[in-house]
Amino acid sequence: MSLEGDIHNFWLTLGSLKISPIEQVEFLAKLWTHQLPVSVQATAQVREILKSGTIHGANVFGKTGSGCVDCDSPTAKHSGWFSGVVETDRGIYSFALQYTNLLPSKSWAGPNAKKIFYRYLENNVDNIFSHE
Repeated sequence: MSLEGDIHNFWLTLGSLKISPIEQVEFLAKLWTHQLPVSVQATAQVREILKSGTIHGANVFGKTGSGCVDCDSPTAKHSGWFSGVVETDRGIYSFALQYTNLLPSKSWAGPNAKKIFYRYLENNVDNIFSHE
């Protein structure tokens, strides 16, 4: 398999490597529950790297990613991700949020995706993770 596209965008926007939000969620769920052929030590290191914050007792682990279409153009459209895992006393939840700035922008969209996720989690944590 060969990778095609700009080294900064081959996995996000214009390149040959594609991963869907569902594939990200499934991968993270398997990683977090030790269902991948990686050591417990490697999983612990990834968890430490992805540690992001805590909201209302929910521990958030995640990574941003950013890319753009026509980056050198004044009409550049930026796309970003924030994907990871939320641990609560009620369970472990993996997530992927993709954000695209439809207006021309000079800022990276990954940090915006993270802000959107945190804002949503802050306002909805009780509803999201409640079980009946």
